[in-house]
Amino acid sequence: MLKISHPFLAALLLFQWNAASASSVILEWDPSTDSDLAGYNVYYQADSSAIPFQGVGATNGAAPINGGNTTTYTIDGLEDDHVYYFAVTAYNSAGLESVYSNIISIPWRPALQYPANDQAEMPLEFDLVWRAFAAPAGTTYTVYYGTDPQLALAPASLTDTKKGGPERPNLPPSIPVMPAATLAVLLMLLGYAFRRDLQELGKGLIPVSAALLLTVSFVGCGPGLLANKVHATDPGTTGIIPELREPTVRVSDWQPNTKYYWKVVAHSGTDEFISKTYSFTTGR
Repeated sequence: MLKISHPFLAALLLFQWNAASASSVILEWDPSTDSDLAGYNVYYQADSSAIPFQGVGATNGAAPINGGNTTTYTIDGLEDDHVYYFAVTAYNSAGLESVYSNIISIPWRPALQYPANDQAEMPLEFDLVWRAFAAPAGTTYTVYYGTDPQLALAPASLTDTKKGGPERPNLPPSIPVMPAATLAVLLMLLGYAFRRDLQELGKGLIPVSAALLLTVSFVGCGPGLLANKVHATDPGTTGIIPELREPTVRVSDWQPNTKYYWKVVAHSGTDEFISKTYSFTTGR
């Protein structure tokens, strides 16, 4: 049986993968040296490098895809939120196929979910939502948004940067330190009791106690109501919301009748995964 062996002289090459054309990937490889070469088959698969590749969903069809006898091929219709693996084989005039070339992959990247690309009449406050990274734990996200399609960054001193945690006003001490505050108030009341009769103390105790309970209630509920919300920057600058641990953030104060662009960068260890750039337009 004739079998083409090691028809590839070098690694399979992947052209640069960028946000503008990330649904397509261009593969290029060195030609086979077999004298009876008839063509190449292109294989792909999502989320697993186990062979044989049985990828589906690409515009070109299911794997394997007949790539003809050229040494470059473009696969279209790939989806975000997947890691894709690729390999190529050569086949001869008898239809006998070589072993797989080396396997290469393109990285996962965040899939933007809301608002949809080019969505119109958006309100002036809403949640930006994207798909979370399945693994590993500890992934954080940075959101970029603005009216510049390129989302170019201003100098650091001019760029609005906000932490992705809760937006909190200056509140009284948190609940863990409230017992000390409570004790201080009680001691004050006891001192007052020595100077006033019990009846006068009774008159003043109820409102003071009520005020103390209201303070505790406010401290307990305040941050939760305000969590994960930021205000949009001026349209002329690119806003940055870093260190988000959840795949959503609420942004308010968008300018009316304005077209905005946004993207997400996922950070996992030293790796970064960049989403496509979507746009939306606010209403009145």
